[in-house]
Amino acid sequence: MMSHTGPNQGYYPGTRASAHMLTDSETSWVLKPLALIDLPFSAVLDTLLLPWDYAHSDEDPLSESPRERVLRSEKENNTPSMTAPAAPQAASGSSQ
Repeated sequence: MMSHTGPNQGYYPGTRASAHMLTDSETSWVLKPLALIDLPFSAVLDTLLLPWDYAHSDEDPLSESPRERVLRSEKENNTPSMTAPAAPQAASGSSQ
């Protein structure tokens, strides 16, 4: 139910997510059995991916952030920032 897609999720993120779903009172009764089925598979895959997690554990958490990559690219290329907040638009109401 969870993947290794985001930066710095720590060790055993899938297992932790499944365990959290099982113990969370807000989790639907439909999802709890699925999380229970997923738990051993997540534990096995998290164990297999443990070397990957260890190798990437000391990386900067913002280095994989898409926003940070865009900002770094804009800074390197001396382009105006595309991530700046948009200016408020004037109301274009016409009275007749």
